[in-house]
Amino acid sequence: MSEPFPRVVVLQAALGAVIVADRAGKGLRTAPRDALITLSAPEPLLGRAFGIHRAMDSMGAFAGPLAALGVLTAVGAATPAAFDALFLTSFCVAVAGLLVLAAFARDRRDRRPAASAVTLRAAGGLLRAAGVRRLLYAAGLLGLATIGDGFVYLLLCSALPAALVTVAALCCYGAFYAATDGVLMALAGPLLPADLRTTGLACVQTVQALAYLGSSLAFGLAWTSWGSAAATGAAAVAAAVAATATAALLTGRRTTVEDAP
Repeated sequence: MSEPFPRVVVLQAALGAVIVADRAGKGLRTAPRDALITLSAPEPLLGRAFGIHRAMDSMGAFAGPLAALGVLTAVGAATPAAFDALFLTSFCVAVAGLLVLAAFARDRRDRRPAASAVTLRAAGGLLRAAGVRRLLYAAGLLGLATIGDGFVYLLLCSALPAALVTVAALCCYGAFYAATDGVLMALAGPLLPADLRTTGLACVQTVQALAYLGSSLAFGLAWTSWGSAAATGAAAVAAAVAATATAALLTGRRTTVEDAP
C-alpha cells in the first residue's frame, strides 16, 4: 500500500509553514523597528538614518551566507558535524548581537510617547490627514509597479546575457534598492503622531505588500499569456506611470494627523 501522505508532501507543507512563519515574523518586527528609527533620529536626518540601517542590514545579509560557506568549508560540508557547527556559529553571532544591543543601545526616554492602547478608531483617524492618504496611494502605486525579484532573476537566466551584462544588471538592481528602500518610511515618520507611529508605518507597509502581491500575480499572468518581452515592456510602462503619479502625489502640501480637521 502507498503512504496516505507521501513524504514529499509532508516536507513541502513543513517548508511552507516555516516560510510563512519567517515572513510573519518579518512583518511583525518591521514596523516597530522603523518606528524606533524615526523616534531616534531628527527629522532632517531620517533619510540618512534609514539609509544607514538598510546598508548595514544588506551588508549583514551578504556577509552571512559567506560566513556560512566558510564554516562549512572549514569543517567539511560532507561531515555530519558541519551543520551542527553552522547552527552553533549562528547562535553565537546572535547572542553577540544581543549583548552589543544591551550594552550600547540607549533609550530616548525624553521622546518616548505616552503609552496607550491603539484602537481601530484611532488607527482610522490617521486617514484624516491628506498627507497620510497621499502616502498610502503612493505606496500602493509603487507596489503595483514593482516586479518581484524572482522574475528579474528568471529574465536574466532566460536571456542568457554575457557575464558583464549580468553583473551590470545586478548592480543596477542593487542601486535601485539602495536608492528607494526606506524612503517611504522616512517620509511617513514625520506625518504620524508618536503614539501611532508603528500603526501608521504598518499600514503603509501593508498597502505596499498587498500591491506587490497583486503586481507579482499580474506579471506572472502577463508572462504566461504574452511572453517575457511583452510583460517586461508593460511593466516598464506601468513603472513610468506610477513614478509620475507618485511624484504628483508627494509634491502636495504635507499634512500631519495633528493638522487634519
